[in-house]
Amino acid sequence: MAGGIEGVSDTDGIGVTSRPVGPQFPNGLLVVQDGLNLDPSEHQDFKYVSWRAIELALGLPGG
Repeated sequence: MAGGIEGVSDTDGIGVTSRPVGPQFPNGLLVVQDGLNLDPSEHQDFKYVSWRAIELALGLPGG
């Protein structure tokens, strides 16, 4: 678990925007539905990833 967040498995979908989504996500947001949550063991949840983090990881303009 990198940064205390586990990976995603068995997803039914994702959503992404590069538009501001409040003060926590000024560059946008990626939302991934996780159908099998392992820690803690739950049915499902959603993972939120800052679009800025994705820009930086991929070396995209704006990152």
